[in-house]
Amino acid sequence: MEEFKRKPYDLLEYRANQFDRDFLDFNVAVHDLETSLQEFINKSFENITSTSSALRLLNQFRAIMHRETLKRDLDDKYPVIFRNYGADLEAVQKTYELQKHNPPKPRNAPPVAGDILWARQLLRRIEEPMRDFSKNELIMFAPGAKRIVKMYNRVALALVTYEQMWHTAWMKGVEKSKAGLRATLLVKHPVTGTLLVNFDPDIVKLIKEAKFMLQLDVHVPNTAKLVLAQEERFKSYFNRLTHLITEHERVLHEIAPVTLDLLQPHLADVLLSLKPGFTDLTWTSTNIDLFLKLAWLKLEELETLVRKINDTLHNRVDFNLKNASRSVLINLPDDQSTSCEEFVDMQTRFTKTEGRALAVKSDEVRRACDEIVLLLLEKLPRDETGAVIAQIDPAHVNAFKGYYARMTYSAVFHATKRRYVWARLFQISRLPVCPHPRLTL
Repeated sequence: MEEFKRKPYDLLEYRANQFDRDFLDFNVAVHDLETSLQEFINKSFENITSTSSALRLLNQFRAIMHRETLKRDLDDKYPVIFRNYGADLEAVQKTYELQKHNPPKPRNAPPVAGDILWARQLLRRIEEPMRDFSKNELIMFAPGAKRIVKMYNRVALALVTYEQMWHTAWMKGVEKSKAGLRATLLVKHPVTGTLLVNFDPDIVKLIKEAKFMLQLDVHVPNTAKLVLAQEERFKSYFNRLTHLITEHERVLHEIAPVTLDLLQPHLADVLLSLKPGFTDLTWTSTNIDLFLKLAWLKLEELETLVRKINDTLHNRVDFNLKNASRSVLINLPDDQSTSCEEFVDMQTRFTKTEGRALAVKSDEVRRACDEIVLLLLEKLPRDETGAVIAQIDPAHVNAFKGYYARMTYSAVFHATKRRYVWARLFQISRLPVCPHPRLTL
């Protein structure tokens, strides 16, 4: 059109023959353009392997191609695409037969919802093209179309039946999965005896399945919806119970083995606060928050008691025992020489001084042990009326004090052995110069 606008003659002058020649050139250019467009369309369809993509591309071309020649060429593409669609149906049927027992699932998808998603994806692959083909009567009545339509009906029916079968099986199993909510909150390991949070994994699976089913616009029973509505509540209780059990194990590991027997009434009191979680409370109970509050209170009291005991043992008992065992009950002067009598007198005075220091350390150890026992007696568990519900076994108290009495003896004995070694070395080096029978220890 731009070329004609630039012509210097009158286009409506029928007696001039310039227009005939230019119009012929125009038709040749249009024909060349149509030929190039046909080549472009053919090349575009050569690299497309998906029936859906081929149909989308065909519809895009049809929306802009208005010339009859190009429209006929596009109409000729339908039978070719339809034959390729038959090959797609065979591929989908083979895929279904090979993978129907263990289909690949999307990431994080639960088992049943993942199987339904897989079946729907295959159905979508064959359903969308058939919807477009059904609008074209020439294709539907073309030779060979009947076989492809039958294959489509057979594959689509198998995929729909597959989805319905899994959905029905899941709905029947909802009540069985929900039974885990009637389990107690806590349980003991049958072998190790450790405490465990008794949350059925089937509940987590049920929640996940229900969430995916709603997204898939599939019918979900009301019981499953109720469980899904309490998802945050169950997660919160599970996390809080897990944290409680973890902290309980941590506090138990902080207890010094020598004080374990003395702490039995306090440990039993903590277990008593946890007892409802083993016997009465389930995941549908309404007083779980109160149970957790009381359990945390008892555990915090036990942790405070254990820390006080450990602090006393570390800073007053173990510290004094280490210092006592490192004491040297002999004084060897480095910068002066002494006679045997002076040396003996010097050692006697030094030993008395160190002996008094050892006596102070020993008394501090004894008083620290007595204070630990008194602390445990003051903190004994009591009932609502303030009466003590459990006592410490006197045998455990005697065993505790006896243990540290032996440790004190060992520390003093170790210090005495060190004095003997130093004295023997001094005696051997000084014996030729200053023999004295009192140096033999």
